[in-house]
Amino acid sequence: MWLLSTLFSFEALFVLFLFAGRFKADPRFAVIPVDITALLLVLSMLAGVWVLARRRFLVEADAWQQWLLALAFFAWVLASWYWSPGSEYATQKAVIAFVINLWAMAAAGWIISSDPVRLVRFLTAIVLFACWVAVETVLLLRNGGAVVFVTAFGGDYLGIGSVLSFAAIVLFSFVMTGRRPWWQIMTAMALCISFIAMMFPVGGRGPIIATVAAMFTGVGWVAVRRRRLFKVSARGKSLVVLGIVAVVVLVVRMVESGEYALAAQRFMVLAESGMGDSAGVRWYYYTSTLGIISEHPWIGVGVGGWPVAMGLGFGRDYPHNLFLEVFAEQGMLGVVVLLTLLVHAAWLAVRRNGAMSTPQGFAAILLVVSAFISAMFSGDIGDNRVLFCLLGLCAASTDVWAQGMPTGRGATGPSEPPRKNGRSRVD
Repeated sequence: MWLLSTLFSFEALFVLFLFAGRFKADPRFAVIPVDITALLLVLSMLAGVWVLARRRFLVEADAWQQWLLALAFFAWVLASWYWSPGSEYATQKAVIAFVINLWAMAAAGWIISSDPVRLVRFLTAIVLFACWVAVETVLLLRNGGAVVFVTAFGGDYLGIGSVLSFAAIVLFSFVMTGRRPWWQIMTAMALCISFIAMMFPVGGRGPIIATVAAMFTGVGWVAVRRRRLFKVSARGKSLVVLGIVAVVVLVVRMVESGEYALAAQRFMVLAESGMGDSAGVRWYYYTSTLGIISEHPWIGVGVGGWPVAMGLGFGRDYPHNLFLEVFAEQGMLGVVVLLTLLVHAAWLAVRRNGAMSTPQGFAAILLVVSAFISAMFSGDIGDNRVLFCLLGLCAASTDVWAQGMPTGRGATGPSEPPRKNGRSRVD
């Protein structure tokens, strides 16, 4: 029942929208006459408006404030189109940032964060989507043997790796904090290990780094936390240790075989002179971007103007680092607004609402850590819509974080109107 309610829910549709870029290039979807991202955007918006209408469009004040900060940031990104080179990439990037990223944050903050049922369904939908990605990846490896960068669905290997990373983090949190039957814990552990091991033949280094960093953040928080709104079981700790051992053994075996450990080989290249083609190019991008920033420190070169300022033409390209991208294209003002948004999200989640002291919040905040680190290695603003979505989740109130997995709920209807929790609501 819970699985069906997740599959036919707003959250499942929203997850498909968030990760549309991972699968829309697949030839099997070529029969759809419109852009899949645009289609899922419209459908998720319609579903979201229906959900909000059932709640009489009541929105938590914290979620509303978080979205207004995002609105200020993306409005500035859109305004910078005025002094950008005005290429097709600049126009597309400005529209994606203002429309798609703002909706991603609104849906997470206004709809999902205020309902514990939807919060858990959202996390479950991520895992289910990752299972689909994993099956496609295994079939590709089985039919084609070892390949140079796995591109299941015809999508980018970094996108595939990020999906597996997010799901592994959710499952890791479930194992650490879940009070469930042993078979559920063991299933989650097996899937988590499988997703992590699968990231190595996929070939992306960024998702692996983000996964490890998020998991270490979680372990560190458990080690030093003072508040105990949830208690990590001894079984959870033991399974995490066993999982680490299992992943190490699997990776060592893949490296020894020399066939399915592309990512491990790419990490080894970093120790060589020149750091390999990919890392070398990105280092060049980073250092050159500092020069662009020094020449345009206050308002930047405008959205989509980075490749032109770099002498790369009017095509799609970016520094592969969100802060450097914003600093170069929107200047100091853009960086200040972005930092304000990030700090406000962290304050809501950790200081005010205590999200890291509850199982659901534990998973959600580790996802924020992973998405933030991924944004430091690859993707432009439009590619990082998942990060802004997760920042919207940080507006969840303590009573939402604290409630466990619900049962017997409908597929799409809210469990109950959002609670006031001592704060005002914006109608």
